[in-house]
Amino acid sequence: VWRKFSGVPAPDDDEGQDYGQAGEWTRRGEEVCGTVYGENYRKLRESVRVLHPAVDAWMLTEGYGRTLARPGLDLMRRELCTVAQTAVLETPRQLHSHLRGALNAGASFGQIEGVLSIVNPLLSFDQWKKVKELWRSVREGWSPGN
Repeated sequence: VWRKFSGVPAPDDDEGQDYGQAGEWTRRGEEVCGTVYGENYRKLRESVRVLHPAVDAWMLTEGYGRTLARPGLDLMRRELCTVAQTAVLETPRQLHSHLRGALNAGASFGQIEGVLSIVNPLLSFDQWKKVKELWRSVREGWSPGN
């Protein structure tokens, strides 16, 4: 839908197609994931690794390195998009992580509140209350670097 209405065509080529870049994707993934999760980065890695080492490797290389760190949008905007998605999808643990991730990536409280106001009409009243309470909790406990 976005391409249809924006008029911007998909690129003919993309570095995400070149698996020779996998080492670079892993490096970028570690950097981006470290920024998003801040002091919780090691805890996240341990938790995911317990699920399966391949999931941990996939998360870093494909999820964070190849996808979230690709050229185009900066990390802050990608995290704000992820905040919107996780709010609408009713995934509170992921929303909590990405509210903090957006802050870690440089988003202001006002920018996050703007994103939440955009998704508000898509949520039931009860969903909206849960999202706002979670955001209040993150905001009140926030200090940069934690």
